[in-house]
Amino acid sequence: AFGGRVLGAGEEGVPKYVNSPESPIYHKGQVLYGLGRAKNAIRREGAALVVEGYMDVVSLAAAGVENAVAPLGTSMTEEQAALLARYCKRTFLLFDSDRAGLAATFRAGDLLLAAGVQVSVVTLPPGEDPDTVVHGQGVDALRAHVDDAVDLLDRKLQILEGKDYFSSIERIRGAVDRLLPTLRAVKDPALRDIYVARVAERTGVRRETLEEELARTTEPARERPRRPQRPRPAPLPSTLKGLGAERTLLLLLVKDRDWIERAGERLAPEDFVDPTHRSIFEALVTDPEMAHPPDDLDPGARRVLEELLADRTELPHAGRVFAETVARILARREEEEARRLTEGIGRADSEEEWLALLREKDRLRRSQVEHGTAGWHTAARRIERLKNEDGPEG
Repeated sequence: AFGGRVLGAGEEGVPKYVNSPESPIYHKGQVLYGLGRAKNAIRREGAALVVEGYMDVVSLAAAGVENAVAPLGTSMTEEQAALLARYCKRTFLLFDSDRAGLAATFRAGDLLLAAGVQVSVVTLPPGEDPDTVVHGQGVDALRAHVDDAVDLLDRKLQILEGKDYFSSIERIRGAVDRLLPTLRAVKDPALRDIYVARVAERTGVRRETLEEELARTTEPARERPRRPQRPRPAPLPSTLKGLGAERTLLLLLVKDRDWIERAGERLAPEDFVDPTHRSIFEALVTDPEMAHPPDDLDPGARRVLEELLADRTELPHAGRVFAETVARILARREEEEARRLTEGIGRADSEEEWLALLREKDRLRRSQVEHGTAGWHTAARRIERLKNEDGPEG
């Protein structure tokens, strides 16, 4: 498989990283870029540097830093965290310091803690990344930043302090909610004990209260996405009819934030046809814990997001809602691509072009089978036609 980094600002909706499509032997959520070359250095150093992108790994390796790896342009997954835990028990996260980078840092940190890995966060100067630091200041400057890394929990506390989260009872309650996922994630009993004591000290919440809260939320709230059960899957709530796949998915993400990361792994912003929905999806992926629309969201998207946040619709069978809405969104994009390829095959000027388009259409067909979207539109239209023929109770 291949991966690429878009150079320059890029066009609107173009992802920063582009990967080959997934296949039976390539799953980007199970692979860490550079691990093949870095694993011996990681074992030797007893730690790994986890950076955001391919070029950070390449630049660090060229400068003699051999223990760096990167996710493949997406958020870190449980599989990647477990893979890294086979080689070391300590990691340093060197993601961007902007809002999106911090969100990715804490998501990755919690997954690594759950895999039994101790996590420290490296804070680089604003606007800098490992690549620019190494090229502009040298490898020693980067090593100095790594030496100044702070523990994941301490970094969370620093950020909450900077946002004035310990100034009132209401905001302290919000701070506890943001710290609990990290406390839940810690696998090491001794480190978990230290974390609980640290949060109790900083928030003023009794240790016993935190322990009780953790005991109630030990089991992960996330329901694993699964394909609808056959032969009689439970019907989707009637209140969702007419909302459309994009808005229904966004409603699910707003109500259950545990689905946001999985949505980000399956979909890109450009998969959303409606620009308003695309903006909201980007905002949720950037900051999964948002309680209010971000300031930089355009007014139309802000209004729709406020409606979603206030919506009281219940969403039973969340796994099926997720699977079906994602399949519909992907199917729409893939059907448009299939139509384009079919038209191109009919207009091909040479055998070489004809064969290339046939191969591309075959790749798309395999992708549809993998995503579970093959024939989705045809089946959906057939079901809708039968409903109309049989009446509302048919």
